[in-house]
Amino acid sequence: MARLPQPQWSIHYHVAQHRSDRRPGRAERQNTPAMVLGRHLSVLSWNPLAVALYTDFAALIPL
Repeated sequence: MARLPQPQWSIHYHVAQHRSDRRPGRAERQNTPAMVLGRHLSVLSWNPLAVALYTDFAALIPL
């Protein structure tokens, strides 16, 4: 394992200690296309942005 010189080590340590662990807020989640896939890649649920990005899943003929 390579060892970093002290100045670089301390910068990386400082950045790692100040990372953000917060979860995305409701407004951020509403701006993200999302869909839930089942075990066999069946689309189980989706939001309007996923429809805009991919296709209207409700209009597809089930197999």
